[in-house]
Amino acid sequence: MLLYAVAIVALQDLAALEVEASAVAGGTVAIDRRIHLAQCNAPPAMTPVRGGLGIACSLPIWRIVVPLQMVAPIIHRGDPVSVTASGAHFDVTIDGIAEADAAPGTSIRVRDRSGGHLSAVVRPDGSLTAAGYNLP
Repeated sequence: MLLYAVAIVALQDLAALEVEASAVAGGTVAIDRRIHLAQCNAPPAMTPVRGGLGIACSLPIWRIVVPLQMVAPIIHRGDPVSVTASGAHFDVTIDGIAEADAAPGTSIRVRDRSGGHLSAVVRPDGSLTAAGYNLP
């Protein structure tokens, strides 16, 4: 008599992962429903990659790259913009000029009044956040 052992593995909720990834990317992310990923025991890391978003889990180890659906730019080269950085006890806003067209979720280079440059991320509402700072 031959017995087979079957391991029951909890699967990652792809719909919830899409919602989280779309919020991070600032655009629509669609994950192929044919993919079966083991449930991640920690929040998956999400990193922008050319034309998409890399999603990685450290335990168990898995990594996928999902394409972003193209979103029209909402900021255009030469537009006057304000970049905001916020922390627990401060808010700083810097006015500048956009140096390229940018869609939500993408990074853009901004020239400030003194001629310096900074990097900012375009939020879905069209506002800009200084790279490295998270606004609620």
